[in-house]
Amino acid sequence: MSKSILSKVAAIACGVASVAVLTVTATAAKTVLEVNKTNYPEIKDGQLNFVATRVTVDESDVKAAADGYVISYSVEIANNTGYASAGVAVVYDSKLTPVMNGENVKYEKGDAGSGIGVVKENLSKHLVGCGASTMENVTANGKYITIDFKLPKDAKVGDKYPMTWDIDSVIDANDEDVTWNEVDGYIEIVKDPTPITTTVITTTTPAPTTSTTVPTTTVTVPTTSKPVDTIVTTTITTTTGATGSRTTNTTASNTTAKATTTKAANGGNNTNSTKTGDAGAGVAAAALLLAAGTAVAAGKKKKD
Repeated sequence: MSKSILSKVAAIACGVASVAVLTVTATAAKTVLEVNKTNYPEIKDGQLNFVATRVTVDESDVKAAADGYVISYSVEIANNTGYASAGVAVVYDSKLTPVMNGENVKYEKGDAGSGIGVVKENLSKHLVGCGASTMENVTANGKYITIDFKLPKDAKVGDKYPMTWDIDSVIDANDEDVTWNEVDGYIEIVKDPTPITTTVITTTTPAPTTSTTVPTTTVTVPTTSKPVDTIVTTTITTTTGATGSRTTNTTASNTTAKATTTKAANGGNNTNSTKTGDAGAGVAAAALLLAAGTAVAAGKKKKD
């Protein structure tokens, strides 16, 4: 087998089972521990729980921020029994710096904190006041408020910044005291996680080949034989006497060659065909006899 043929065979084999490998690497910059009783066992049933979330930040992201890493930190409410007014403040670690938006702290209210009014930062006590007041009870769970903080420039793996609460009262729409529970959280710097690599293998299989047989039709065209007419022309020239008289007869005959079948004596079939040459010979013989008769008559007359 030639080298070129081997190459073609190899190419076909590759086409039949081609494999594509795609590698995807996933990393996380910031991880917020989901608020539930498994991750936060301090959460109590039958009480309104103010939960400071527990967050980890990758070391590489902290180092990449030359002026200090900024994190949007959220506190939440779990098992909300309903409240209309709350004197609430988030207490942050003294190494953190609230990000300001003009004269106010940069923040965003959540569904569970729809009644939040003025948000003020107290630098001396390292807290952000975020009290709420509404005419009707707020019963939503989830984010209460999100506040932006800047981490110190020298933050490193292992540094952990506690996040706690300062709450003085919680009242419902009927001016009844609401029992609440405080769950503390933190912001922690951790090593970058080991990349999670996912390999996707795609196999290409050729489509099946379908053969279709088209039937062949044979058409027979009949052949018709027709009798052939043969025209025989005979010219006879006769010269008589010294003075000579010349007679020219031209005889034309139209003979059709036709096969005839006669019964043979022994019971077999005998097939004879009348040939156009035989017919011509008969006509010529008749003409010669006529010429001979004419010559004899002329001689006799002259003799008389």
